[in-house]
Amino acid sequence: MGFLDKAKEAAQQAQRKLEEAQQQFNERQAERAQQGAQGGAPPPPPPAGAAAPPSGEPPAPSGEPAAPPSGQPVDAPEPAAPPPPAASEEPAEQAPPRTDVNANPDPFKPIE
Repeated sequence: MGFLDKAKEAAQQAQRKLEEAQQQFNERQAERAQQGAQGGAPPPPPPAGAAAPPSGEPPAPSGEPAAPPSGQPVDAPEPAAPPPPAASEEPAEQAPPRTDVNANPDPFKPIE
């Protein structure tokens, strides 16, 4: 069996596993939809090691539904504006640019 045959077989196996996982997911979703339509028990909580939702909000405690995200920050403090400069302050004088520095050094020249 050549390299390409092995690669093709591995790709087919991966595709079968993907289809199985998708089918299982769809079956679970259908069960949840049926439970919701029948007014059954709420869906089971996520496993103990489950990651937080991608929104960054902590998962809602079991028993109470999570509020939908509004897109607005919660009690975010307004950023402080810098104080305006005093009228008596004069801008500091800047030093003249250095002329002994090569602005475009040769990238292939070794460092001395």
